[in-house]
Amino acid sequence: VASELQQIPAHQGVPLRVGNLSLRRGGEMRWSHSHRAGRDVDLLLYLTDADGTPLHPDEFVEVGRTGQGRYKRQPVFFDVPRNWHAVRALLQDGHVQVQQLFLAEPLRLSLLAHARATGEPEWLIQRARLVLSEPPHSGRHDDHLHVRLYCSRDDRLAGPPVEHEDNP
Repeated sequence: VASELQQIPAHQGVPLRVGNLSLRRGGEMRWSHSHRAGRDVDLLLYLTDADGTPLHPDEFVEVGRTGQGRYKRQPVFFDVPRNWHAVRALLQDGHVQVQQLFLAEPLRLSLLAHARATGEPEWLIQRARLVLSEPPHSGRHDDHLHVRLYCSRDDRLAGPPVEHEDNP
């Protein structure tokens, strides 16, 4: 997905940053209750400054329900086009199957509106509408995009993860 995004001119030089990542074989994590099955990852949001210049924060930055926040005491803004490109790349990637994308509802709505306004195919907009949601019993997800992948058939057949010495 990251290499695909780098092919889009607006993404060149703008890294896709990972926040929390499930442990290789799943298991408990101090930071998260949902990243236990080895199929969840938090992607930091794409942000811009007040002039529209892409920012590269290396930490979670809350943008609130308005899509505006602060990073290092400066105003920052939810970068709708770049965040939509990331969602589109995830949904069109042939190597992963996205089950859910968790994001604050107002941010979700801005992505869907952008997709419609830019003429994205209806099937893609509907797929995004189905997988994008604000989780009901969790944080607001206004500082990251939480990606949950479907379990592969092999993983389902193998059963729950087993704890190993290198992955307590």
